[in-house]
Amino acid sequence: MPEKHVAKTVELEPSQHSELRRARYDWNSFIIEKFLSGFTEPFVDYVDAKGLQVRYQSGGNPDFMGIQRGSMIAHLPESENWLNRDDYLKYEAYHSKGWRTHTVNTKYNTAAANLQGKCIVSAESMTNVADLFKATLGQMKQALDVNFIAGLNHMVLHGATYSPPDVAFPGLIRFGTFFSPNNTWWPYFRQWADYHARLAYVFQNTETVAEVAVLGPQPDVWAMKGLSKTELAVTPRYYGDLWKNFAELGVNNDYFHGAILEDADFADGRIQYGPMAYKLLMVIENEAIEPETAEAIRVFAEADGTVVFVGSVPQKAPGLSDADDPDQRVEKAINAALNAGAFQVASPTEHHDMNYLRNWLAKTLDEVGFESSIRFQDPKEGVYATRKQSGETE
Repeated sequence: MPEKHVAKTVELEPSQHSELRRARYDWNSFIIEKFLSGFTEPFVDYVDAKGLQVRYQSGGNPDFMGIQRGSMIAHLPESENWLNRDDYLKYEAYHSKGWRTHTVNTKYNTAAANLQGKCIVSAESMTNVADLFKATLGQMKQALDVNFIAGLNHMVLHGATYSPPDVAFPGLIRFGTFFSPNNTWWPYFRQWADYHARLAYVFQNTETVAEVAVLGPQPDVWAMKGLSKTELAVTPRYYGDLWKNFAELGVNNDYFHGAILEDADFADGRIQYGPMAYKLLMVIENEAIEPETAEAIRVFAEADGTVVFVGSVPQKAPGLSDADDPDQRVEKAINAALNAGAFQVASPTEHHDMNYLRNWLAKTLDEVGFESSIRFQDPKEGVYATRKQSGETE
């Protein structure tokens, strides 16, 4: 009989844990670079040469393969919107995990469009695996409104054309909503479609005014969990939902990645990139950060920009190679940003309470002297604002 092999658990020393995380970060950074340079960029170049456009949704396995940079390479960045019923019976559509796991996807895609002045940012919409035959037009209207507030402006409906006509009711649909003449609400679907068309036209032909840039702990997620869209959306727990709290206060925001800060210009207390100008940078619970990103934060702080560190202040670099020198560069740059007036605030504690998060955020913005262009006299959960311009017209 062959010897039976039994898996063994090996306890690592603290220094080994740190080294392992740094190596995992380097590996994930490497495969992302190879994916973008070996597939995404050549694919976009090929399609561009044919006079066509690429619609790009970074899903797959591993999850979110360079979504931030990849979305900026494609002509049409695309998100995804899952329609779930669990927390859908009130006015707020998306408190369920099914939406949160895709929220960061949405905010990176809409940021890519805003930063590059792209007029269309689309979404695979009304995707559904739970109660897919029970979705109502009212729920779809809620989902559409939240998508528009998030910055999406072109919904590609999922579930419309998958079943052959000779297949008995309800058909072969599996992922998606039951868009069919056999649906009881089909005679009224045109009203929903017209509503979408009117708003989509307005949003595709206006420019977003966003005032806050949000930098999440992406390097920490890559180092500790790998390329996981779920972990990226819920690290920290409130990260994927934070944009809704901003919208409840009348503030548009974009989710950044480090390379944007590294390539940005800083003047008049603004982060200037493409057509966008942000007057506040919120760094969300980063433990490790690339030295170049840390130095860009320092430059912004020293240019009278408002920087807010939430929770931990990054004091090290994420990678393994020549770790000591990059760590020192990060520590020096972040300390200089703090000396230049950057703020550090405590993390919110009640991560599941949207009212608490909104109140925490409002208090934080007041403490750092941030004044938004739109203000609610009495903010409420599920009541959002977005700001758009067409030339000089609001």
